[in-house]
Amino acid sequence: MLSRIERDRLERRACLLLSWRENARALAEGRRLPREQDLPQVMDAARAAAYFTEQSRRACRETEAFRKKLRERMENAQDLVRVALHQQRGLAGRVDGGRIGVKAANDENRRLQEEIRERGAEANLCHRVLALETADALGGFIDLPLPRYAGEIRRFTASDSSDSDSNDRKDAKAGTAASLSPDTAGWTGRLRGLFPKKLGRADLVAICAAAVAVLLSIVYILYSTGFAGSVSFDVLPAPQGVWVLSMENKTAHTVTVAVPGNGGKDAARADYTVFVEMQESGQTEFRRLPDTEHAWVYSGTAGTDGGPVNVGAGLNAKWTLNPRTLSLPAPDALLRVLVMSGHRPIFAQELAFETKQSK
Repeated sequence: MLSRIERDRLERRACLLLSWRENARALAEGRRLPREQDLPQVMDAARAAAYFTEQSRRACRETEAFRKKLRERMENAQDLVRVALHQQRGLAGRVDGGRIGVKAANDENRRLQEEIRERGAEANLCHRVLALETADALGGFIDLPLPRYAGEIRRFTASDSSDSDSNDRKDAKAGTAASLSPDTAGWTGRLRGLFPKKLGRADLVAICAAAVAVLLSIVYILYSTGFAGSVSFDVLPAPQGVWVLSMENKTAHTVTVAVPGNGGKDAARADYTVFVEMQESGQTEFRRLPDTEHAWVYSGTAGTDGGPVNVGAGLNAKWTLNPRTLSLPAPDALLRVLVMSGHRPIFAQELAFETKQSK
């Protein structure tokens, strides 16, 4: 089943491709005046016309390749729906023929209904995106400097998921498991060959210590992921130069997120804190920007007056960041969004946009 973030990424990739194609065509055909940022820094302005034409052709190729994959994904989902419907229609006959019990048939029917719903939703999403010709029809034109579209689009590669792929992965795992499961006498003999015939006290202590360390590592991993699922973040470009921070809570408990993490009450005690950082031209390190509360919007409200946001188990949340409202010391400064869990960075995404120079 496609998660909310996966759907957002697929739609955003389509919007970026359409925006890239529209922007490159307008520049190549002279319908829009180029900006300084629409050319790579090392390129001579005399080569601009050829560059814009090449970008237009590349954007068209990338868009058509994306559409081809999307059509294949839609057709595969439709085929799986048809198979599930056929299997569903045959359940009654299997019950009447005594080949399956009533309870098993009900369980199978529920599974098939879920399969039909999920694959049908996937096919509908692909069909809706394929029908679009302009970025405005998908939420709005995303205006980026022309050289930055390709890099942003690479982040939103749509996965070509299918049951056959899943089955191939399962078969591969099964084959691996089978190859690692020879008869007991064989593997125990090889294991004994790894150790000397007689282990001393120090050897036993070392082996026990190693086993405890492995066990503690497993317990820590389970604890840090909430024993079920995980918390994921993503940053997507949106129209009018803004960016959307998406968070999905796949754990079994509520988590708190402070956006930004350096403003507002109780931010330091949140499970996750979000910061905006800046890297100036010629520098290698990012430094944290203060006073970014006014640039963030959550549920239509700017700032952090409400404190950290509680996101329940299985739910998601979104914040909007408008970088153009930030005062930066240089026009070519690079920004990124950083998410911290305690003192540990867990997600970072650079923002490709024209920054605003402070006066």
